[in-house]
Amino acid sequence: MESGATFLGDIKREIPCVDYTRLAARIESVSLKFRACGVDLDKPCYKTADNASRCWIALHLRSLNEAMRDVGMHVFEHAPGKLALRTFPDVYTEYEKSESTLLESATLAYWLLKEHRCVTRLDLGDAAVLFCNFPALFCKALRQNEGLEEVRLHPRDVRGVWRETRAMTILSSTVGKLSAVLDALDINELAPTVVSLGGIAEAVKRGSLRRLLISNGASSKIAERLFRAVRYSSSLSELEVRCNKRLPLFSAAILSDALRRNKTLRKLTIEWLEKDAVGTLLKSLKDNATLEELALIYSYDEPNHILWDGFEALRVNRGLKSIKLVGVSLVNSCALTAAGILRENDVLQEVCLSDNSIGDLGAGALAKALLKNSTLKRLDISECMCSYDGLSSFVKSLSLNTAVECVRLGDIDVPESWTPSTPLTANVCARLDVTWNTRGLQDWASSLREGGHFPRLCVGWTKDTMASGIVEWFDAVRVTGASITELVISSPEGVAQQCGDAAASFLELTCSLKTLTVNVKDRCYNFVNAIIRGLARNKSVGEAKFRECYLIDQLTKALQDLMRTNRTLHRLEFKAVYLKERAVRSLARALEDNFVLLTFDSEYTPDIGMHLIFSVLDRNHSLLSRAVECVLNSSAEEESIRALKLLSLTDSLLNAVVEVSGKDREECRKLVEESVRRL
Repeated sequence: MESGATFLGDIKREIPCVDYTRLAARIESVSLKFRACGVDLDKPCYKTADNASRCWIALHLRSLNEAMRDVGMHVFEHAPGKLALRTFPDVYTEYEKSESTLLESATLAYWLLKEHRCVTRLDLGDAAVLFCNFPALFCKALRQNEGLEEVRLHPRDVRGVWRETRAMTILSSTVGKLSAVLDALDINELAPTVVSLGGIAEAVKRGSLRRLLISNGASSKIAERLFRAVRYSSSLSELEVRCNKRLPLFSAAILSDALRRNKTLRKLTIEWLEKDAVGTLLKSLKDNATLEELALIYSYDEPNHILWDGFEALRVNRGLKSIKLVGVSLVNSCALTAAGILRENDVLQEVCLSDNSIGDLGAGALAKALLKNSTLKRLDISECMCSYDGLSSFVKSLSLNTAVECVRLGDIDVPESWTPSTPLTANVCARLDVTWNTRGLQDWASSLREGGHFPRLCVGWTKDTMASGIVEWFDAVRVTGASITELVISSPEGVAQQCGDAAASFLELTCSLKTLTVNVKDRCYNFVNAIIRGLARNKSVGEAKFRECYLIDQLTKALQDLMRTNRTLHRLEFKAVYLKERAVRSLARALEDNFVLLTFDSEYTPDIGMHLIFSVLDRNHSLLSRAVECVLNSSAEEESIRALKLLSLTDSLLNAVVEVSGKDREECRKLVEESVRRL
């Protein structure tokens, strides 16, 4: 750690109420504690502008994280040689501690951020105590860090702790100055200071900023300066604007004008817009040949001349590959216009019109348009007003169109009496994401043939679908040995035990499945439990996401078995975690010999300490980085060789080598195999 005088000087200037003598003793105590464990905090960072060597602290992340727990910060290796400092996804108790209690941990985090250019990413969330309690001190560390490439700020704290302090203003101004050298900046609730807006606008116009996400873009101050800067952007390729109130029409007009002249932006997403803002932004497409992805989400737009002019601009545009108009009050007449555009367009690959007032008339027109279109890959009209008549239309069109990969209709109340006008085939069903009745599942199952390959399948059923149809479908994909890369399972409510058993049997035998997503609407814990049991004996799945499921104690036993036995799963995700402390400890113990799992995620912050689990995941991240070094740099270090031996057969290693090297997957597979042969 840097000299006590310099270090204390920074703290003395920024926190004048500190007892410096006592703090100096505590800093020395921290240093001695680490030295006893073989960690010398006085060592400089090994990473320099000319040398990308792995820093020594990568070997001591567990010790550092244990020391920073009081301030809710966590450091991990997100890529070989690159560290991320983030808010620890844990409980909120830190806010109740006094500043003096936090200082020992805070000094360590401050030193890490200030002195180590190997820290390339900063991710601050709900419990960012350091920046809430010591904003000036840590903003100084931010300014002095020479390695940061990404900053993500999303302090959505429900208690309003950030809003009660000057921390947000100080942090916003600092980030504004810093943004010119960043590659990516995600900001939630930016305080629109002159400094912050000016800095970010300059970064957009002249800096290296490629990705910008801002969450209160409806602010007139932000809109005028930022949107005008987009017109002249030098590097910005992705802009996402989430509004805390509807984006005003005048702001949409400014951005629309900027888009007509912009030459760098490839992806634009705006959430929550005022009336006529959607049509205004669409009109810019007439003169823009650069934008490839456009998403406009949540608005109230009546079909008027502004919207029709926007659709006409979309009709002549030949640069856009993906258009998403979600929840913007589109009606059947809009769908008819969209269908006309699809009949003429040979560039669009994805169209999403979900959560609109589109019924069977509009769905039928879109289905017919597919007969004339040969480039569209994905169409989504879920959460609209379609009935089983709309489903019948798409069954017919997909039997004649082989280019479309997926048509998503979502949850449709398909009655048990429904029968398709065109016979169902495996090829048609595999490209429809919809809830099936019993007959639909049975027809799909009976049409499956041995050796069939499906990159992605979505299977779902209605609340009235009989268990026999569900079981028959899972048995069919198991018996025929269907090769499925990604599977999405949707269940509206609890199902019979034999359904879960059938799904588990399929998971135990499949060798092709890589990604599994389970959407359960009514907390079907018996079904989820069966899925987890099947995954425990699976040898191919790398990602399992239980999107609508809470992790509760009832699932702990099956999850323990999964963590002990599965050696392919590297990502596990639940909607939320509601576990007792004893359950967390048992899961951490089950993970001790698991070197593959990297991510244990949830949409909501857990209400219990998860550091025991995340400590093991830190170890696994470090091992993965060492294995990548062994493959790409022929590292002969003992730890790197051990890591490669542990992970040589995993998809997570192959994925990481692809990401770091930029080479294609097959070439990276050969690199891994060659590295293993050299051992």
